Order: sequence, then structure tokens, then C-alpha cells
Amino acid sequence: MYRSAEDVQAAEDLLAVLDADEQGPWVLSPAQLGVLTRAMDVRNALLPSASRQHPDLDAEIRAAYLRSRRPPTA
Repeated sequence: MYRSAEDVQAAEDLLAVLDADEQGPWVLSPAQLGVLTRAMDVRNALLPSASRQHPDLDAEIRAAYLRSRRPPTA
């Protein structure tokens, strides 16, 4: 699923962050948010009902990823 070494490292870092504190709050890098949204896409493709379990959380994660990709405004 992740082809570049950067994506693999971001996924490993994300797992370490999530394992360290299951309760959050988490501050994720744009790369980690990208890896997470791709994982969510795969999950939703394989288990469509999973996307309906926490739609607000999924939407927040996707919105955070989109915000992280925008250039900063002055």
C-alpha cells in the first residue's frame, strides 16, 4: 500500500504515536495524516460498513489532511 520509504516511515511513526497514548490528543504531521487517510480508504474499500461507524471522526481526519496540504496564508 505504501510505496515510498517516506510513507513507510510516516506509517511507523504514526503507529508509535498512537500506541504511546491511546487517548490522544495527537499532533500529526501532514505525512502521517496522508498515510492515515490512505489507510482509511483501504479500510473503507474492504469493509464499507467501517466508514459508517465513526463518520464524524473520519471527516475530521480528512479535513485535517486537506488543511495540512494548503499553503500557509499570510
